[in-house]
Amino acid sequence: MTIHHGAGPWNPSSDDPLPPSSMLKDPELTTSMLLTAEQAAEYLQVSLRTVKNLMSDGQLAYIKVGRATRIHRNDLDEYVIHNRRKQRYGLRAS
Repeated sequence: MTIHHGAGPWNPSSDDPLPPSSMLKDPELTTSMLLTAEQAAEYLQVSLRTVKNLMSDGQLAYIKVGRATRIHRNDLDEYVIHNRRKQRYGLRAS
């Protein structure tokens, strides 16, 4: 096992499968940011079915923790940003 001492970014494909402890203490990576599918649906204001479809279609990242499925809040935010549509302003053809 390799011990990382903050010398460069963590590479998950390296010999050490675990991130450095400093990353584990990062508040953005904590379990409080992990939501159930039901909570994710509420967060996005869509149905549970929509969230499950997005997950099964590969459009929304998720994490399996044993039998439980969790969605990181940052992944929900990224989904929203990626799928944001800009409204075009101007005159409509009549």
